[in-house]
Amino acid sequence: MKNKILILFLFFSFFLLLIEKVFTEELKIQSNNIQSNKKNTLIIFQKNVKVTDKKLNFLETDYAKYYKDKERIETKGLSKITTSENFIIEGKDFIFDNIKGKILSKYPATIKDREGNLIDTEMFQYDRENNIFFSKGKIKIKDIKGNKYSFSEIYIDEKKEKIIGSDMKVFLNDNTF
Repeated sequence: MKNKILILFLFFSFFLLLIEKVFTEELKIQSNNIQSNKKNTLIIFQKNVKVTDKKLNFLETDYAKYYKDKERIETKGLSKITTSENFIIEGKDFIFDNIKGKILSKYPATIKDREGNLIDTEMFQYDRENNIFFSKGKIKIKDIKGNKYSFSEIYIDEKKEKIIGSDMKVFLNDNTF
């Protein structure tokens, strides 16, 4: 009886590990300099670091730590992301969480959409699965016509090309009238 329970437990453990690996996405990481610890759970990438996920989001930086067991990349310093929908995010100290499907930063960043509109944020979170940005704090948008908008909270849906925000203030460029 004990052997059957043990075999059943091992079977389910193996099955759960297999399912976890199927649902986590692989990352392609390139760098000029790579260092790892003895257990190979922390890998440090330096100079010309490029990361691509299966959704084709592309990260560029000069320094990143990859926590293999957490499938998490943390950049230090200036970093740039080009999303699968061709939005560009520039800022510093990004966290690229491959298991949760999120990219975020607690620091100011600039998001540039496909039309060239600029969105300045104090922080951001990007949901890779749904292609949605979220930010709160002082958010400023400058569109390609020179109009300026400010928000205290914002959601940007890349696929639908829609912005939803709260506490909006609009400053229109006189030349657009």
